[in-house]
Amino acid sequence: MLLFDTHRYFEQLGWLGRNIDLPAGSALIRRFGELRWDARGSWPYQSLPSIELLQALRELPDFSPLTFTSVIRPDSDTEDLHSSLQVIGEHFNAEFRELKVHLAHDPAFPPAWEKYSRRTRTRLKHAETVFCVEREALNPEHAEMAKWQCRLKKLRAISDSSSPDPKHFAGLIEAFGGRNGMNACIALRRRCSGALAGVFLFFPDLAGRSWHAHSFLVDDSALPDFGSYLLFDGALKLLGDRTIWFGGAPSTTNGNGVFVFKQRFANCTGQAHIISVDLDENELAKVRSSHKTFSWLPNYRAPEHAMRDSG
Repeated sequence: MLLFDTHRYFEQLGWLGRNIDLPAGSALIRRFGELRWDARGSWPYQSLPSIELLQALRELPDFSPLTFTSVIRPDSDTEDLHSSLQVIGEHFNAEFRELKVHLAHDPAFPPAWEKYSRRTRTRLKHAETVFCVEREALNPEHAEMAKWQCRLKKLRAISDSSSPDPKHFAGLIEAFGGRNGMNACIALRRRCSGALAGVFLFFPDLAGRSWHAHSFLVDDSALPDFGSYLLFDGALKLLGDRTIWFGGAPSTTNGNGVFVFKQRFANCTGQAHIISVDLDENELAKVRSSHKTFSWLPNYRAPEHAMRDSG
């Protein structure tokens, strides 16, 4: 189970929809048009939903969501995934497809730093003269992430569904702040002043086997001195006794460039998927017959409002 799966985390996703807490798990309810609703999962991804959660959503009073859609974690066990999808398929019409490759560090393999290029080593050496990297307790100072996220959203033309709002970051600090095993906040600071220049934020799986990237954000002023390189390298060395998931290529401007940058710090990959489950087939038939459909999931929502993976 991921921390991303928990009700307490879902409570911080208000920019994506209304949180619904059920005995079998949580989901977000969002409007489709004036009279209809659908459900979505966590951000940036989550574990495969249980059949009990899907059945509870189908019978949800007052909402009757059309579908449930979610990005599924890239480290799912293949046999468990296949077995669970079979069960879901016995009760629902569902579409499950590959979404994108995610990059990772696996401590069972030689670390990426053993094969850094000369160029990467030179940039890291320079960055070390300007910055330092430490794991810190998540605290109100790190709310600076919200400002950097807003800049990044504009720069890369990131959709609302893939870009957390300031309330999200404030909620994370309140709910999970402190060094308590519920987060790993890797901070980039200027050596001369101690000023915060970047944050790489991770949340765990609750079994303590892996870390999953939530946000990688740096101040513009840190880029010329390769602060982003040092922050990635620092996270790798501070957290590398566990598997670390770095995300994939964002579905935005320069997504391939971001992937190539991450790739130099990774030593393995995994496949993230997306699932969309039909919950109200009668209403869905009406919607799909009267609305344009798309290649995204759910297919009746325009791409800018559908499920997108931030990378």
